[in-house]
This record gives sequence, C-alpha cells and structure tokens, in this order.
Amino acid sequence: ERLMNSYPFELSGGMQQRVMIAIAVSSNPDLLIADEPTSNLDVTIQAQILDLIKKCREETRASVLFITHDFGIVTEMCDRVGVMYAGNMAEIAPLRELLTNPLHPYTKALLLSIPTPGKKGEKLHVINGMVPDLLKPPSGCRFHPRCPHAMDICKTKPPPIIKIGKEHLVSCYLMKNGDTKVE
Repeated sequence: ERLMNSYPFELSGGMQQRVMIAIAVSSNPDLLIADEPTSNLDVTIQAQILDLIKKCREETRASVLFITHDFGIVTEMCDRVGVMYAGNMAEIAPLRELLTNPLHPYTKALLLSIPTPGKKGEKLHVINGMVPDLLKPPSGCRFHPRCPHAMDICKTKPPPIIKIGKEHLVSCYLMKNGDTKVE
C-alpha cells in the first residue's frame, strides 16, 4: 500500500525496474522489450531483475528482446544475438555460434575486448577510431572508418545481409559471394 502512493523518485532503482517490469508483463504480452533493464543497478539488484525477467518469460511464454551492452548478460539471458553498430545490424546468430564463430569485424573486435581471467596482465583489445556521429553517419558500411579490413566498396555502398549456414546472418563484404544472400 505504501508503494501505491509513492512517486518514482521515492523508489530505489531496483524497485523502479520491478515496477516497470510489472507494468510491462501485466497484459501478458507476446513480446517483452527490455532496453538496458539492469543499467545503473548494483550486481545484487541486477541479478534479481534478470531472475524476474526469466521468471516472467517462463510464466507468460513471451519472447524477450533484450537490449544491452553487457555481454555477460547476453550470455546469461539470450538464445539468439543481434550485434548492432551505429544503428545497423552487423550480425545475427545463435549465441553459441556467435561466440565461437564471429564473422563481422565489429563482432570479433567486441569479443576480443571483453576482459577475461585468462588475459590477466595482458593489454585489452581496443577498437581504433571513434564512434560515428549518427546525425552524419559514414556512407556505406558504418563500421568502415574503424575496420582494419575495409575495402573501397565498404566506403560507398552498405553491405548486403549474407546468410552463412542455417541461422547465421552477417552484413559484410568480407563474406564470399557464393554464400546465400538474404533480401
């Protein structure tokens, strides 16, 4: 009863997140879009929120579109992953496939930049260059100014989406022409 008359600023970040999730699942949606639902939360509250989303997903059988920058959360929450760069989809694959066989240069660079216990004392991988201005994005592939493999065509024409295998999609000119193109 106390919470019913509270203003959002009177609630903790974790409580605010719980209220938003409760509102989102109250109508039994087929799709729950969770955009950075654990940002700015401490690790304990973050774990509680992730458990709550998992429970809601199981109980309602809803699909969850989980938007995050945290690959640790991706590995815990996702079956299938889409990697975006500057608003464009670079790669889509089942989680295990993406982690073991990343194809897009941005996906590879992201995975290399994740700190792991085995890399203790080693320098972290850095993606050179700057994130583009989305008001004036680069022409062609948006990653080309930072890509170590960029070709002339990458600078002028957005790459097609190529299907690799059964469920792996990648948007990159480095893929072979013989692969199946997806329109």
